[in-house]
Parts: sequence; C-alpha cells; structure tokens
Amino acid sequence: MKLTSPWLPSAMTLSSLFLAGSVAGSLAGAPVDEVAFKPSEGLALTRTFTTAHEMVLDDMSITMNGQPLTSPERDKNKSMNATMVVDDEFA
Repeated sequence: MKLTSPWLPSAMTLSSLFLAGSVAGSLAGAPVDEVAFKPSEGLALTRTFTTAHEMVLDDMSITMNGQPLTSPERDKNKSMNATMVVDDEFA
C-alpha cells in the first residue's frame, strides 16, 4: 500500500514508516554513554599552542583643533608571535 501526502516523498510506503517508527522508538529508550575525559593513568602529553598576529596600518591622518597634524614616520606594521608548550602527566 502506498501512502501519499504532500509532505512525504512519493516512494515512501506504509511499511517503511512503521520500520522508521520502530527504530526511532528503540533508540529513544537506549542508554546514553557518559561524556567524560578519562585518560589512562601515567599518560604524558605535550601540547603546543601557537598564535600569530599581524597588523598593518596603510594610512593614518590626525586632526587637532581642525588642523591636520603631521606625525613622524614610524613603523606602522606590528606583529606578535607566541608559543606556549604544556606538559601534562595524568596520575
């Protein structure tokens, strides 16, 4: 028997609806595993975190009391690099 509805695909049959319903019903009662971080005792890890930033100033104008202010030429590019190493040993 074919089940037709504007919100169901035309190939959907009544038996496939029952199958989908039974699978969904059995999964609804399934136990859920605990989400936890449980490393093995004595496990040692080294993790390295690196970040890098670069800022570039292409153009800048300063006005003071309605008059343009000239600023001395200086390095308009700034950059920063940082690395953090973390050693973990789990007891």
